[in-house]
Amino acid sequence: MSNFCRTKILASIKSLNEIGLVLKKGVDIIDFKDPSVGSLGALSIKQISFFLKSIPSNQLTSATIGDIKDIKIIKQKVIELSKTSIDFIKIGFFFDEKKIKLLKKAPSWYHPGKSGTFSIGKFDLGYFGEIHPNILKKLS
Repeated sequence: MSNFCRTKILASIKSLNEIGLVLKKGVDIIDFKDPSVGSLGALSIKQISFFLKSIPSNQLTSATIGDIKDIKIIKQKVIELSKTSIDFIKIGFFFDEKKIKLLKKAPSWYHPGKSGTFSIGKFDLGYFGEIHPNILKKLS
């Protein structure tokens, strides 16, 4: 089980050689990404699937869908990537920042009054805040 009190190390890789290096160092999360293609440079699903076969099954992983501006393509890429065993999918949204709303609501696992939601229109982009104290007690 993850230790929520310790900072995690994420290392981005784009080759088998780099996977070997980060596994030897014991990084917490291996991130499949090609920064030479952009800040959210994506590797192909085929590459990611191949790389996943070369790491322990309990290794936390993440990958990005790429620098995509069309919401329909974003959805399609997320669905494709979710069919792999990636633990975290990273998405970049490109939009007018003035349309972002900060709401004082969040899922029940967050601390009431110490959490919130970033949204655009009807779409919740993400949540932030402290974990609810009752959940923290159960994890202790």
